[in-house]
Amino acid sequence: MEAARAQLTATPTPARLGEAVRSQLENRRLAELIAAVWEHERRTRDLATGERPHDAALYRRLRRILGGR
Repeated sequence: MEAARAQLTATPTPARLGEAVRSQLENRRLAELIAAVWEHERRTRDLATGERPHDAALYRRLRRILGGR
């Protein structure tokens, strides 16, 4: 009965809620990992060669797409 009610009200059952929370944590960790790798690559590239104009344009565009991050 509880599972049927959850489907009708779009409220996750406790088991599904745990899965959703784990999924959100995994997504957050993945996003943080990606950000760390990007930052490392940027710093490494800037130290090695300086920022190239076409790279700068790409990064500006990506920041605009991602909402200013």
